[in-house]
Order: sequence, then structure tokens, then C-alpha cells
Amino acid sequence: ASASASLEATRPSDCGAFLSLSPTPARFEDVLVGETSPPHTFTLSNSGDAAGNTLAVSLGGLDGSEFTVARDACSGRSIAPGGTCTVDVVFAPTHSGALMGLLQVQALAGPNATAPLSGTALAPVADITISPMTQDFGTALLGCPGASQVFTVTSTGTLATGPLVVALSGADASSFELVRDDCAAGLAVGASCEVEVRFSPRVTGSLVATLDVDVAGRTVAAMLTGTAI
Repeated sequence: ASASASLEATRPSDCGAFLSLSPTPARFEDVLVGETSPPHTFTLSNSGDAAGNTLAVSLGGLDGSEFTVARDACSGRSIAPGGTCTVDVVFAPTHSGALMGLLQVQALAGPNATAPLSGTALAPVADITISPMTQDFGTALLGCPGASQVFTVTSTGTLATGPLVVALSGADASSFELVRDDCAAGLAVGASCEVEVRFSPRVTGSLVATLDVDVAGRTVAAMLTGTAI
């Protein structure tokens, strides 16, 4: 004789609310310090079988203050089973580096949900380009003014340059002449100025120098060449 019994799993009629956030984790776009990223939308879902208690949204984590809740459709609400609500968060860094935070949604006297946040904040920098980067002034007679060339200096960074220092350097710098410099006052982001250089050889031969523009503690240079006979 034998006996058998069958077991059937049953789900309790009331398991409570179960909250979850998506997406998680969330990586924000790189932004400059002082600027704000586009918003990331997070969806809070209740996959339990009971309504959650009143919700409260907050930001925490190591760098929680570097993120901001831009729109909150969850706080003060109770989410029914199968229901959702959304929260928009932006990355608004005040200092540079790889930063991390935490989006938290807490049901009062109930469950909570979290989503890790991360983003890289870039420090504003001043930068420039010189066009053309190389210039051959051709051939000139010794002691006579030769050809001149206008160089355009453009601010390509994310910060105004401040005053720019323009100079000629190199072994044959004395054979080139700085005729005009409109860059001393510096440049706003995206702006340009002009520098004019003339080939005025003082020795014969193939001559080489550089046009140097100092910006934010570093030098951007254009190469100058010419032949004197």
C-alpha cells in the first residue's frame, strides 16, 4: 500500500507593495561644470498586490547634491498595484570629476526603491587654434620686406581666453616681423582675432620661426618659413 499527497503553492492574499525603479543604474551625459544635462526619466512601478503608502522622493549618495530632481510625479502619492509614476532627474555638477548619487523613493512605513546615478563633470577650459598652422613666405631679398600673412586665432574652448600674448620665436625669429596684433584683449568662446606677420629677412638661407600665442599657461604655435637671397 502506498499513499501520496499533492502540494499546491499558494500566494498570500496580501503580500504588500513592491516598488522598483527603472532604468537602473543610470549614466548621465558628460557636462561642463555649471551646466545641466538633459533630464533622465525614471519610472517607479508597484508590482506588489497592495497600494504603497505615500511616497517621498529624495537624492542621496556620495555626490547627491550634484543631481537635481527636475520633475516629481511620485511624491505625495500612493501607487496602486500595477501602477507607475515618473521622476525626472538632471545632472547639474558644481565641481569636476566622476560623480555618483542615488535616487531614492521611499513609501512611508513601507518599501523603498533606489537607482544609482553617475556622470562625469568636465572643467571649463580655454583653448585656441591658429589658421594657417604653417606658412611659407616664399623668397625675399636680404634686407627688403617680403610677403605678409594674416593669421586667424579662434577660441575653441569652453571658457573665455583672457588676454592673449602673441610673440615670434625660434632661431630665425628676427627675420619675421609682427605687423599687427588684434588679440591682446583675449577672446570670448567662439570668437576670433587676427595677427599679421611679415617676412623681413636679416640673413640669407632657409629661415624658420614660429608664431606663438600663449593661452591659459600653454602655447599654441604656427610654423613660419621663408628663403632669403
